[in-house]
Amino acid sequence: MHKHHGLVTKRGAVLAALLLGVVAGVQAGDYSNVQIFGDSLTDSGAYQALVGPNARFTTNPGTVWSENLGASYGKPVSAAYAAWQAGATAGFTPVANGNNFAVGGARVDLQPGNLSGFPGLRPFIPPVSAQVSDFLARGPVDSKALYALLGGSNDIFVQATLVNGGGSPEVAHAAVRTAANAMTAQVNRLQSASARHLIVIGVPDIGRTPAAGSLPPAGAALLSSLTATYDAALVAGLAGRNLLFFDGNKLFNAIFANPGAYGFSNTTTPVCPGSPPDALACVAAPNGHMFADAVHWTSSLHRVLSDWVHASLEGASRVGLLSLVPIGRSGAQWRSIDDRLQQFENFGYQGQGFFVTGDHASSRKDANGGLPSANGSGGSLVMGYEKAFSEQLFGGVTLGYGNAPFDLGNGQGSVKYDEWALSAFAAHRFGAFYASALATYSWLDFESKRKVVLGPFSSSERGNTRGGQFGVKGQIGYNFVSGNLVHGPLAALAWERVRVDGFSEQSNSVTAMTFSDQTRESLRSRLGWQVAAETDWSGARLRPYAQLSYDYEHNDHQHSYRAGFVGGPAAMDMPITNQSGGYGTLLAGVNAELGKTLRLGLGASTTISQPGARSSAINVTLGAPF
Repeated sequence: MHKHHGLVTKRGAVLAALLLGVVAGVQAGDYSNVQIFGDSLTDSGAYQALVGPNARFTTNPGTVWSENLGASYGKPVSAAYAAWQAGATAGFTPVANGNNFAVGGARVDLQPGNLSGFPGLRPFIPPVSAQVSDFLARGPVDSKALYALLGGSNDIFVQATLVNGGGSPEVAHAAVRTAANAMTAQVNRLQSASARHLIVIGVPDIGRTPAAGSLPPAGAALLSSLTATYDAALVAGLAGRNLLFFDGNKLFNAIFANPGAYGFSNTTTPVCPGSPPDALACVAAPNGHMFADAVHWTSSLHRVLSDWVHASLEGASRVGLLSLVPIGRSGAQWRSIDDRLQQFENFGYQGQGFFVTGDHASSRKDANGGLPSANGSGGSLVMGYEKAFSEQLFGGVTLGYGNAPFDLGNGQGSVKYDEWALSAFAAHRFGAFYASALATYSWLDFESKRKVVLGPFSSSERGNTRGGQFGVKGQIGYNFVSGNLVHGPLAALAWERVRVDGFSEQSNSVTAMTFSDQTRESLRSRLGWQVAAETDWSGARLRPYAQLSYDYEHNDHQHSYRAGFVGGPAAMDMPITNQSGGYGTLLAGVNAELGKTLRLGLGASTTISQPGARSSAINVTLGAPF
């Protein structure tokens, strides 16, 4: 997992992390663990000791969304509580290494819980607030872990039951608002304890479950209105927070509108209509059903939800590549300029002329740490004018175009990337010493296509944005001359800053995301030794050269951008960081003067000992001096 950025020039690292070593650096897969809180929709085995190994509120032996999400990141998910019952006594025993605190029947902040089976356990079911308390009591919070909360359904069921028994609807709506505020309070507690990566899932419309379908219209309408009240209060409480809010109701609306696309042929009746409404006794295949029992989801529906969460987290993190790729791409523009500077610094180029350079660079990343191997490439065309103002002073300007489409990795999608770059350069000789400098501004254009797969459903989210890049580089060196051989040490320093404008994906679907502006800076140094020679062959003047250098990225400062859903109330900070460190770069080539008005240059370069990756480039230059 490398995103080193060497001093990317013809005499240096090529495309150092065009994209491939850097996917891992921005991938959400860096989560150290997952910690989950909620109710039966998330419970992955709290009742195992009483029911058996298939103790999930779904179509057993299927898995629930929390387990699927953990598996997507290679993190096991296990229950943090074990229910027990001995005669008239019962309770829940904490499980030291469990990371799923969700318990079937849990409310947000109140007891007793809402569980159709095991009435002796209801008074002891830990609400979400107690789950968070038990987690925080374990010790310091891991800021690199992912935290997830889904709850509120049981508070809605309890209040609906009270209204059906003659209670006040106004009191019921106030109670679910209080529950939503309590869920927001749990978010506050986790974030105050240093939780940085946090997701909250809203409650889907309970009025569309089979349980509601068996009620009179007024009963179903009550469940729908209570769900809407809860979600509205939750959205209001989470507005502007540093998290991702998943609108569960919006996902359900998309599924109900086109169930076949998500693999469902039955959205109204459960797989196990005769089982208790806690699905723990439902041992069956989903068979195209959305619901396992009257209220709980089949494992197929859990898969759709977990895929949505995973695809969104991955999409949010991989957008960080948009600010990283241009730093690697700058070398394609600078290689052309360095070729011309080299001719002046080593051999005292005189006159003026035009030149054009074609450059092709490629990068490869080996499979590592669960990430697949990947490859990428890009091309550029640079046109320039150069002039030697005296034997000591040389300069010029270039205009370049680059195209380097890149992959988001792991089948997550791709980005079309184009750039226009305007550069100015100059060099001065002081006897055997020389100094050179260049500056470049680039206009960047991106078109993203993010692949989204939710169970059998597949679609693409598209977006486009622009950006800008400014970079400067300075180099000094000393030449030893021995006959027709020139060689000597060199040292260089380069700084770049990339800005990418925020953008929103163009659809209004449940998976469409929005991203804020992002910036990235790079500070790279180089120490090396170069050698060049001059000779005549068949009427042409040949100047072969080679260089070996060590390049180092110094800037490991962390920046961030925000990612959320289009129209959503909140967005999560996504960190982007350069990986400091270094590696070697080897380049070689030859320049040939084929006549007074024609010059040809060929060059190639590659990185050395770049762990798990390699970058290489070739370029061809045609010059027309006059």
